[in-house]
Amino acid sequence: MASGPIRGRLPERTRLAALSEADLSKIDKTPDELFYLLPRVGVHHVDDNFRRQLTQLFRLLLRQNGDILDLCSQHDSHLPPEVQYNSVTVHGMNYLELLANPRATERFTRNFNTDPTLSNLGDASMDAVVMTVSIQYMQRPAELLREVRRVLRPGGIVILSFSNRMYFNKAVEAWRSQTSMRGLVNLVQGYLQDAGFEEVRAANRVQLPEAEAQWGSFLGGMLSRDGDPYSSVIGFRGAERAEAKAPLDLDSLEGVSWLPSAAAARFGESAAPPPAEWMAPAVANRHRFAYLPVFK
Repeated sequence: MASGPIRGRLPERTRLAALSEADLSKIDKTPDELFYLLPRVGVHHVDDNFRRQLTQLFRLLLRQNGDILDLCSQHDSHLPPEVQYNSVTVHGMNYLELLANPRATERFTRNFNTDPTLSNLGDASMDAVVMTVSIQYMQRPAELLREVRRVLRPGGIVILSFSNRMYFNKAVEAWRSQTSMRGLVNLVQGYLQDAGFEEVRAANRVQLPEAEAQWGSFLGGMLSRDGDPYSSVIGFRGAERAEAKAPLDLDSLEGVSWLPSAAAARFGESAAPPPAEWMAPAVANRHRFAYLPVFK
């Protein structure tokens, strides 16, 4: 891979080829197994509005009766309750948390920072792979995401969702050093491109069904004056997507706000501006960047 900037790609700093060992290091170097030893069943790591947007995106993008892989999962995969899937394989660092997940049909544990493989899963065995609020902890993201690409079927989708919340001591330096949500999105888009994914795009808002939106607005007004910023970065498996059955037309999806690529933004493509809090420097919301000790 060329080390210099490539027109139409993300800035060099967000490409793995440009990230050093220090960029992928953590402050807390103790084994991750110790950190996740105690189960956090019932603990949600992002707010209600974020989770509702995520479930709605899954409703739009995940095929009914498909095979789903949920990486770095816990007691809740945030899947729409009315949609049936053929299988839901959940991975995590604490098996008790996975046992509490009612949608799981299979479960396994693995530390991806020491073994970034999916060796227990066959080639082209999944229709979709999701990871929620955990990409910030991955020290070997491209290796893991190449494995994700391997297990996806032609046309399969990966969805990496995150906010500005994190266990600060366990997040990699490349994540901690970003100063806005746009920077985090650029980083994750770079991860997916390095792993060979195509049509990499990012959403920063998902419109909820009216009844859910009203209820979410009511809860938000009671619990918080500002919510967790929302982002999902998606990609598709390789060139075969054009040959896959009924490929998704992302631009036709109602209620999804897609961000322009970083390259497009530099070359002047117009787009609706993201929310002010989404583009605000992280330092302006530093208290929202860290979880309480028992939260992710």
